[in-house]
Amino acid sequence: MSSVFGRGRGFPVTSSVLRKSFNRPGIALFVLRRKQPGLSRPYRCWGYPVVPLLFVVCTIALAANTLREQPKETFAGIGILLLGLPVYLVMRRRARGTA
Repeated sequence: MSSVFGRGRGFPVTSSVLRKSFNRPGIALFVLRRKQPGLSRPYRCWGYPVVPLLFVVCTIALAANTLREQPKETFAGIGILLLGLPVYLVMRRRARGTA
């Protein structure tokens, strides 16, 4: 019983991080449509702008609910994300140096 409980404890941290990243494609859709309105669109988003807006609102609501219900786990997930930032910056700097 305790091993099942222990495995389940890591899920909120992961899910809180993932929920925050779900809304970015929907937001990017609005940004790109505004910044580059004449760009060729090989795939059209069904129900634009209602469906993407509903998607963004729902993902923000999920993230807000996670923050309200599990603040410690949420901030732990954000901390894990921030721990990867120095690695990303080093890798980006190396990639620019070799390119």
